[in-house]
Amino acid sequence: MLFGTPKIFSSKIGFNVLEKDKVNVVIQGHVPLLSEKIIEFSDDPLLLEKARSLGANGINIVGCCCTGNDALMRHGIPIAGSNIHQELIIATGLAEAVVVDVQCIYPNIENVARHFHTKIISTMKEARFKSAQHIPFDEENADDAAKSILNAAIENFPKRGHRIFLPQEKSHDLMAGFSVENVLGVLAAINPQDPFKPLIESIKSGDINGIVLMAGCISPEMTESSQVIIVKELLKQNVLVFSTGCSAQACARGGLLTPDATMEFAGDKLKGILRSLGDIAGLGKPLPPVWHFGSCVDNSRPIILAIALAQKMGISLKDMPVAASASDWVAEKAAAIGAGTVALGITVHLGRAPPILGGPEVVTLLTQKSEELFGA
Repeated sequence: MLFGTPKIFSSKIGFNVLEKDKVNVVIQGHVPLLSEKIIEFSDDPLLLEKARSLGANGINIVGCCCTGNDALMRHGIPIAGSNIHQELIIATGLAEAVVVDVQCIYPNIENVARHFHTKIISTMKEARFKSAQHIPFDEENADDAAKSILNAAIENFPKRGHRIFLPQEKSHDLMAGFSVENVLGVLAAINPQDPFKPLIESIKSGDINGIVLMAGCISPEMTESSQVIIVKELLKQNVLVFSTGCSAQACARGGLLTPDATMEFAGDKLKGILRSLGDIAGLGKPLPPVWHFGSCVDNSRPIILAIALAQKMGISLKDMPVAASASDWVAEKAAAIGAGTVALGITVHLGRAPPILGGPEVVTLLTQKSEELFGA
């Protein structure tokens, strides 16, 4: 609410969103105020003039991990990579600064950055690094801190040198920015008095066989394609997919967040619904078959939508054809998200066993008793 409701944006994901002739600032973490301020001042005329005076053709802000999703949802900022790509982004030699805050930051980025000109800029006392430049960020000094961060990145541009490498693979198009509000806005164009009714009728008729939330991280123990494989099978079975976090980014790299993906991968019934919704939304093309709802902390958005649907249908959430999957989860917050989702009555799939196998009572609770308690 503080930063406004997300809007549906078209953007891109991939290493090639880094630009060779601009100051590249990578925003990585989970504090939206930090990224909002950096984006705000990246258009500051004085900072842009300073960048040009040092040989750059502007300032390019790109996202990584959940901060990338936040910036994408409200500004259309492109995404360079996910949690697993932090070190590789630095290894392109094109990142003047990687700005981090509190979570999902791999300590090894320090070691990688030593071999390039990239500055690691820490901003929060909870996550500091020995060799990083620390620029404290809080509500009282937000503007000054953002300007200092951008100044540090600009001054680092001349040190880039010639050790740069961008993979030949092109960046992938994507559509993101889904929220409860804009989904209801599209549905209201069909039935202003009862916006939920078209979606409910599609679920009851079996045109939409269910809804699955793909959430969580990308694990180095798994292949990223595992999430894409799961989603493609779901779409073929006319299951609508919601997604958040780095999982949404995996789907984007798999080409699943585009209207073309609807035509290629969605079952006939789901395809027809998404084409109709796209026309109603004024896109002139289908909605994508995977709806990107934001960062990991935005799982509340699709869950609020599912709860509202259940209430409108007069049933419990546990009786809805809804499930969640975190096939590649890594971060500790995934445990809280998963447990909360189960407690709401939504069955959760994990691609890797959590570290609970040493406690038989915990295993029994989460795999058997949870169904008795929560229906999931």
